[in-house]
Amino acid sequence: MSTFGDIDRHLALLPTDLVSMLTRVHEARGREQLFSRQNPEGLEVLRQVALVQSAEASNAIENIRAPRARIEALVADTTKPENRSEAEIAGYRYVLDQLHASAADIPFEPRYVEQLHGYLYRFTGDRDAGQFKRLDNTVEERHPDGAVVERFTPVSVERTPQAMDDLHRGFHGAWGQSRYPEVLLTAAYVLDFLVIHPFRDGNGRMSRLITLWLLYLAGHDVGRFVSGEGHRSFEGDLLRGAREVDRRLA
Repeated sequence: MSTFGDIDRHLALLPTDLVSMLTRVHEARGREQLFSRQNPEGLEVLRQVALVQSAEASNAIENIRAPRARIEALVADTTKPENRSEAEIAGYRYVLDQLHASAADIPFEPRYVEQLHGYLYRFTGDRDAGQFKRLDNTVEERHPDGAVVERFTPVSVERTPQAMDDLHRGFHGAWGQSRYPEVLLTAAYVLDFLVIHPFRDGNGRMSRLITLWLLYLAGHDVGRFVSGEGHRSFEGDLLRGAREVDRRLA
């Protein structure tokens, strides 16, 4: 699937109420900035909580786990990874740091997508990290009875570099027109990215990091304070973060 190859056919028929809702999300950016000036202490607590929640939830989706105390220490950078899972969690935290610090200054180009993938595995020594896949891959679903079902076959190794170039070219063309809400274009990019599945491993985590990256490019800072990863909702994470703010500021 190539959403941006025929974007009008894919997006123009969206219900007007959905487009209106996404437009309101875009307009809410000013309220984010107002709140950041009114309650900087509370937002700092939310930022710390969101880092842990993001690193924990996004890796847990891929069955990469560690005790909560170890995750907190890895996110705070007060300890070194002791095994493969901790190395991957530390790598995720490192990419989060890069995006939170300078997402708006990183050109949204395939080579920088590759670079962030390399950062994701910087503590593992994975030689395939930071470059598009060199072997074809499949997306499989494992059932409780042990059966494995192939969900779909991603883009081939030979076509991947061109597919990523085409995706970014189409994305930037749509982004520059301001015809569709940026939040919607972000979702469309992530869908096409996952269909391409450009890396041997880490595509799911990269899709979530790219979502954060694109939200920053759209002017939304919410990912700095609320974890969007995992099965939990933004609202649930926000409530948990708010309770932590109350506890620490009491």
